[in-house]
Amino acid sequence: MNRNTLTTKNLVRFIILFSALFIYFKIGIFAGTLESKNPFLPTDYEKQNIPVTRPEPQPSGAISKLVEFRGIVTIGNITQFSLYNKRENKSYWISESQPEGGISIVHYYELSKAITVSMNGRTERLTLMSATNAPLPVLASYNQPATQKGILPSTQNNKSVEQEDNRRVIPRRRVILPKQ
Repeated sequence: MNRNTLTTKNLVRFIILFSALFIYFKIGIFAGTLESKNPFLPTDYEKQNIPVTRPEPQPSGAISKLVEFRGIVTIGNITQFSLYNKRENKSYWISESQPEGGISIVHYYELSKAITVSMNGRTERLTLMSATNAPLPVLASYNQPATQKGILPSTQNNKSVEQEDNRRVIPRRRVILPKQ
């Protein structure tokens, strides 16, 4: 066989292989996206992928001026909500079925991260607060003692206290040598 025909056969094989691979990947790309063909996603992913719609902000009522919805925690089957009462400077962890501090949770909206709160006969919907970089105020729960300047006992009676503060006198020590 001639060398020219061998090169032509190899070139034809390469073109056929390349076009077959191109057609395979093109069909694969158009057949579905990465999300639909991803083997790591759960089988019911498309059913769960519902866009989260935030409720429109409502004008602030009496409860939202007094209470802030700060957090959610679910342990086992129990979901608790962190509510902060601004008037009392107190925070409560309240579950949906147990009222505390005059505040009770009526309903929890999981998709929008909002709750319906009842307080003093009024009902209002509160949304979860977003995080900020500002630190929360810290209140001291004990009285801090006032710092007092200590008065040192004087070593010489004729000096005043003011002079003692300026120059501290080191008392002399007596050395007793052993007898020889």
